[in-house]
Amino acid sequence: MKVAMDTRMLCARPTGIGRVAESLARALVEIGEWQVSVFGGNPQIPCVTCEPVPFGHFSLKTHTVLPGIIARTGADIAHFQFYSAPWSAKTPFVVTIHDTIYSHFPNILPPIERVAYRALMARVMNRASAVICPSACTLADIRRFFPSIDASKLRVVYNGVDGRFMPLASGLDHDRARAELGLPKRYVLYVGNHRPHKNVPALVTAFARVARETPHTLVMSTPSGKGSEATLSAIEQSGIGDRIAFHDIPDQSLPLIYALADAFVFPSLYEGFGLPPLEAMACGAPTIVSATSSLPEVVGDGALLFDPDDHDALAAKLISVLTDSEFALSLHERGVGRAAEFDWKHSAMQTSAIYNEALGKE
Repeated sequence: MKVAMDTRMLCARPTGIGRVAESLARALVEIGEWQVSVFGGNPQIPCVTCEPVPFGHFSLKTHTVLPGIIARTGADIAHFQFYSAPWSAKTPFVVTIHDTIYSHFPNILPPIERVAYRALMARVMNRASAVICPSACTLADIRRFFPSIDASKLRVVYNGVDGRFMPLASGLDHDRARAELGLPKRYVLYVGNHRPHKNVPALVTAFARVARETPHTLVMSTPSGKGSEATLSAIEQSGIGDRIAFHDIPDQSLPLIYALADAFVFPSLYEGFGLPPLEAMACGAPTIVSATSSLPEVVGDGALLFDPDDHDALAAKLISVLTDSEFALSLHERGVGRAAEFDWKHSAMQTSAIYNEALGKE
């Protein structure tokens, strides 16, 4: 049996969805139950064929050209990682709905795009043989915002954590590693974009209070795109711009950057799953996340939770992690243990069962 996987979001600087698609495709190959082909992106996966797709999700060619590309793969079933699937696809398909962010924050989109989003989401879920959700939170959101969708189609399959995310190897020269990566000696880390729902200004505000009591620097992804202005404004108002470092975080160095951090903070207001906290935990970074959406479900007892509107609470939790080495070590151990429960092989086996069910094989 053969599956064609949508990897159009896999590029030189892949999105979270792109990385999920690549990891799942790789795991499906490893469990050996499916021949895997992919369309779009540039995945480097042994035993996988790739069909180029030189157009985006919202191009009309998605509906006129893509069905033929999928047919050429000889796939029995297709798996879309985005809510833009061909209207005329003859190949049965499943779709993963990674989040419902535009339902939670509709004003992110102009009115006409809001209408298009709801129509496309509803259409793709109605036509899909199954709808995969990365968390019970996302499944509940779909039932809330799209009540017309047949609930029997909805399945939860958690994402995994790639094996490259692990604690520091013994014997590593930490100071040399930080110097080679251009990192300060002691730092708090944020990884992610700066879109409004990521709530990065709240982290800046809280860190300004922390900076009075610890020597740490706040390291974060370089602001770009929507929401960057709010981050830069918060930094200017905080008066601690000299204690904040922007870092163009390369994907290949990400495990080491997580592992060298004294704490990782993820202040997001909404996530359909939230890979960065889980990756940070897998690398042993004491992790603090918002007590919102799917995040408590994913991190379990492996991270500290805080109200994203309570800057004092975040500052207090950060100070406790940065100044109490025994507490930080216990959080490190809990995080590594929790992250180990999220395995791509298990995710692939669950996904394989969904493909078989969709094809009437089970």
